[in-house]
Amino acid sequence: MSIDENSVNVMCAELKHVPLADSEPQNTPQNPSFAESESQNAPVDVSRETCSANREHNSISLSTQECVSPRTHIELLAPAGNMECVRAAVCAGADAVYLGLGEFNARRNADNFTMESLREAAEFAHLRGVSIYITLNIEILPSEIDRAVQFARDAFAAGCDAFIVQDLGLCATLREQLPSAPIHISTQMNIHNKAGVQACARLGATRVTLARELSFAEISELSSEAAQLGMEVETFAHGALCVCYSGQCLMSSLIGGRSANRGLCAQACRLPYELTAKEAPASALHTATSEQAAQESQAASTPQEPHAIQESHTAPAPQESHAAHHSCSAQPASHISHTSHTAQSAQSPTGDHLLSPRDLCTAEVLPELIATGTSSLKIEGRMKSVSYVYTVVSVYRRILDRLYAGDNPRPTPDEQTALSQAFSRGFTTAYLNAQRGNSIMSYGRPNNRGVFIGRTECSFHKQDAGKSSSQQHSAPQQYSARQQFTRKQAFEQRKHTQNTALSATTCVYVTSSVQLFAGDVLEIYTNKGNVVYQLLQSDIDAYPHQGFGCSLNHADLPKSATKGNRIFRVRAARNEFVEQPFEPRIPVHLDAVFELGKPAHIAFHISRTWHGYVRMNCADTLSGEAWGEAVAPARTKELTEHDVFAHINRLGQTPFCIVSHSIRLSEGVGGSFSDIHRLRSQALSVLEKEIYTAHQVFSRAQARVHPDDSLSKSADLEQLVHPRSPMQRCTSTAQNPSVVAWATNPRCARAAKRAGASMLYLPIVGYKRDQASLQGVRQVQPEQGGYPKQKIMCLPTINHDPLKGTRESRIPFDVWQYVVPGKRVFCDSFSAAFRALELGADVEIGPHVPITNTASVRLLEDMGVKRVWLSPELTLGQIAFIAERTSISMGLCVSGAQEMMVTEHCLLMSEGACNEQCPQCERRSRAHALHDRKGYNFPVITDMFGRSHLYNGVALDAVPSIPDLLDVGIDAFMVDTTLLSPEESSRAVARVQKAIDCAGSTHISLEKLVGTTTGHLFRGVQ
Repeated sequence: MSIDENSVNVMCAELKHVPLADSEPQNTPQNPSFAESESQNAPVDVSRETCSANREHNSISLSTQECVSPRTHIELLAPAGNMECVRAAVCAGADAVYLGLGEFNARRNADNFTMESLREAAEFAHLRGVSIYITLNIEILPSEIDRAVQFARDAFAAGCDAFIVQDLGLCATLREQLPSAPIHISTQMNIHNKAGVQACARLGATRVTLARELSFAEISELSSEAAQLGMEVETFAHGALCVCYSGQCLMSSLIGGRSANRGLCAQACRLPYELTAKEAPASALHTATSEQAAQESQAASTPQEPHAIQESHTAPAPQESHAAHHSCSAQPASHISHTSHTAQSAQSPTGDHLLSPRDLCTAEVLPELIATGTSSLKIEGRMKSVSYVYTVVSVYRRILDRLYAGDNPRPTPDEQTALSQAFSRGFTTAYLNAQRGNSIMSYGRPNNRGVFIGRTECSFHKQDAGKSSSQQHSAPQQYSARQQFTRKQAFEQRKHTQNTALSATTCVYVTSSVQLFAGDVLEIYTNKGNVVYQLLQSDIDAYPHQGFGCSLNHADLPKSATKGNRIFRVRAARNEFVEQPFEPRIPVHLDAVFELGKPAHIAFHISRTWHGYVRMNCADTLSGEAWGEAVAPARTKELTEHDVFAHINRLGQTPFCIVSHSIRLSEGVGGSFSDIHRLRSQALSVLEKEIYTAHQVFSRAQARVHPDDSLSKSADLEQLVHPRSPMQRCTSTAQNPSVVAWATNPRCARAAKRAGASMLYLPIVGYKRDQASLQGVRQVQPEQGGYPKQKIMCLPTINHDPLKGTRESRIPFDVWQYVVPGKRVFCDSFSAAFRALELGADVEIGPHVPITNTASVRLLEDMGVKRVWLSPELTLGQIAFIAERTSISMGLCVSGAQEMMVTEHCLLMSEGACNEQCPQCERRSRAHALHDRKGYNFPVITDMFGRSHLYNGVALDAVPSIPDLLDVGIDAFMVDTTLLSPEESSRAVARVQKAIDCAGSTHISLEKLVGTTTGHLFRGVQ
């Protein structure tokens, strides 16, 4: 299903939206940072009053039927790293907030929550109709499963509305142990096709968060599939993009022991790298025939297929140059270097942050995104500041409200500016528009850019006889774009000395395109790095000209600051969130009746303009009322309508505010004000309970009925944490361990077979004769010899449905043609395993799933999986823990290359733009690597679909541990020959076989190879 302008117009009409074709002209900047160019943009007012007023005003235009229609309401899901962020998100208009609790979440370095603070957050949010989701989106290690389940039980009792889960075992166990809790599949599970959505439904999930690497058309297709299965789809709308498919990154783990799959990503992808290319090794060189050369030349000149929706953010980042399209074959075959320190081709992007994408921003394409049928728009940023949360949520709330009200749903220039200065590495819609080239990358810098405000206009030295030149320049502190800085320390130091006479300093004046305020944070670009500067009021007052501007104290600038330096505002003090107690308040209508002889009556009804009705899909009006004693005649002063309202309206210490009222009084009635206060409190207390009850009903209704064909079987926690008896464990395979080889070409496959490999694992994406790779280099001329017969075909980790715009649709090659009922197939994703099992194949699960605990192994065993290849992040002790509690065959890769990530963006594109004819790409016929600051080289291989695979620069050698691995029950040992020559492949396989033989006879271990690593087998992950 494709998304075009007609479908967007239909969707808009359903929402009572004016057709896009008739809307006002859009002011859509081409710069990916919105206001990064030198434009006249004023700061947006995202104050609480403005946002609240807009929300309430726009909600009025919706009828009651529209308010309760699930079709028209899209959840706005906000991040929160602490309680202040929860309040900011709710005040800004979030429909739901997701947060981390303790250690079981993917942002363990955030402040996160305790059970006590979770209860506080849930009470605050639920009273305002906002849901709270808890992230349990990490791998669960073997000894943690029972603790994680108890953790979930406590969180559910404390008010959690749903759990966001990555781990297969935890998901299955929660579904059995806590069936009333809705489960949302995390993007970390890497769901990007129909089979993945179907598998999640069978797990009993209520929602699936899709991978970020999907187009509008794919999201639409998967949303439709999910709806048919009774599930929702959640899509990322704003925030940081990982260059690697989520849940597939081992880079931080293998380099520094900080696992991204355990919530401690060190963001190695944001560091600088140099892409190197060299001629293929002699063993991999082949000469193309003239016919093949002609085919490649023709393919290189073929224009790209146009897409229905074009990327609107295509300009390069600061310090980047435009990259003209040209053929892959136009690149030289010699060593290629792309860093900020070397001369660049005019066709090559500038910058050395080759793994750093821009930030996702869908503000300009929200109608198109909503037209896909997604149920939730997710904002990334649990590590971000409270001002970021408040500003970004406010902007998206306002755009969504305008869309529902029938107004222009595109962001205003002020809103674009607000998003940019909240945090921006430059914005992109990335894969939504089927874009995967250099336009989505932030090669120039990996951190916040902010909004361009102007340039330094002049600088001069004011002489001071009391100070030498060296004294005047002793204070500057310079910051590199890659260094962290402490703004607070610099600000406090300058604040302490702000009364120093200006005559003792050198001043730089800046004329700004926007009004500046004390507390604004500026970043100044110089030719020797960047410096951060926080404004004082004295800086603004010292600006001598008319209009907006400021002076900058030279004591806080580097000597390299000169005329013409660019200046960006990276934080606007005016948009900082200022918390106010009890905000946001809930609008209520007051009914009060004081009639002689009848019980006094006070009732509060929540206004239909309240957004909570929409959030909770609530059709009935929520009310709270209280009755008092019979009203008697006044003894002294009679009650007046003004007096009654004034005393009932004393709601300052409550979360309510009266927006309308109706008061009926008999003449001459009396009563005490204390009785009125008591009735008011009782009525509000009842109303609060009604709101909490309505939210609980809504939340519990989200849980799906356990499907009859559920993959989740009865999970006994005792069985998961206690060993099985020796009779229950499978020992036959362990007594006959096998050596297998992962081979990407026939020569290495045959060499491995001759050396003793009992089975060859062949990746399907390299199985075609012209797609085989040797030592990471595509063999242009196919070999005459083929593969041995003893082989298992291996499905790729990433396999999109062949919809228009995907790589699978443009390249006529179906990987599923090799999946045959009754034959073994290697599946490196949960979705592939599910589909292969449905087709009747015998499935082996690869380490990319990943499998790190007994519950996950039991689930796969119950599904019918024949063998599990364990995660490389497990230690020897953890492997033993799992093996003692399961009976399935288990394997482990012990030698060769370790894949660290898979990227939809081709890393070879940093050499310059290409025509994306990936199967014939000449760049793939050279060996590429990313060279880091410490001198390590990380090999890069791009497959026929244009997806890059990044490998560790240090080879794995766990062969010396084979005796111990045999003892704990590992029965299959893999040698990965991806980066090896045929001779090296033969030696590696023979060495593993020798280690097995020695373990069986003498239990002697082989020596570890020099310059290799044992991975996490002994050091584990944090």
